[in-house]
Amino acid sequence: MLTHEATRETLTTIGITVADLLGSGSESWVYALDDARILRLYNGDVSRSAYVGRLKAFYNALPAFTFVCPVIHETGRVGSVVYAIEQRIPGLAMGVVLPNLPATARTRAFIGYLQALTELRRVTYPTRPYGELLTEHPVQAPTWSAFLEASMTARLEEHRARLDADVQNLDTAIAIAFERVATIPEPPKALVHGDYYPNNVLLGDDLRVSGILDFSAMTVVGDPFMDVAGGLLFLEGSPSYQPTDRELLGGLIRREYGAAVMDRIDTYRLYYSLYFAGAWNDDPNLYRWCVNNLNQAIADQRT
Repeated sequence: MLTHEATRETLTTIGITVADLLGSGSESWVYALDDARILRLYNGDVSRSAYVGRLKAFYNALPAFTFVCPVIHETGRVGSVVYAIEQRIPGLAMGVVLPNLPATARTRAFIGYLQALTELRRVTYPTRPYGELLTEHPVQAPTWSAFLEASMTARLEEHRARLDADVQNLDTAIAIAFERVATIPEPPKALVHGDYYPNNVLLGDDLRVSGILDFSAMTVVGDPFMDVAGGLLFLEGSPSYQPTDRELLGGLIRREYGAAVMDRIDTYRLYYSLYFAGAWNDDPNLYRWCVNNLNQAIADQRT
């Protein structure tokens, strides 16, 4: 983790101050360098250098979109702190913009939010296995359902004891999740952002998507509908979320892809509820979301 002392040393070396902070998350802290560049400081230790190198190569290989994805100009270290200097992407985070939008403008923003995913899904990796793209030891599998099962199993091995204490009948919830993911049709091997939600999407003044940020360890080769699901489900944990947003965005999704896609979204709700089981350690709200979903799946099965 980044310490205050290491952060100050790095910022001083590069020539900026904490006043230039733009935002932070579980993976990194972002500072303004100037109008064209940002500085990203990564949580973790020097082992993050290899990850940032993979990320830089990944960004360089992306095609052109109507929006901008990150470009890493330079990487380096100050002591144990790994940093990257990136292109600064114009626009404001959708999570910041949404609370101030009236209904009609909100609808326009969500239409663009979905349209950007139609561009991402055109990036395919036909010769790669399903699974993680950017991790050092990627979880991968020859089929999509096998990857989802392996990913959930890995999280359960780490966090089952905690879930056992909070989920009424964890074995039943696990069985439901595994049964559901086995029903997903084998998808094209498309690019899946994996963490697609309003804070990782930038909007321009015209409410069109101007940039998509923070491809990460969650980025995978797989089912493009995973990002459609995440785009809806992760909104529930956003500070900008309004209860009517689920109805609005869900209606747009059904109009675009058909009503049947909502069953797949419900399946990914269970997948993510196991995937994020470790959130109890640093994000209690996300952990409660996971537990509530798993308990609800058990209740739904009983009715």
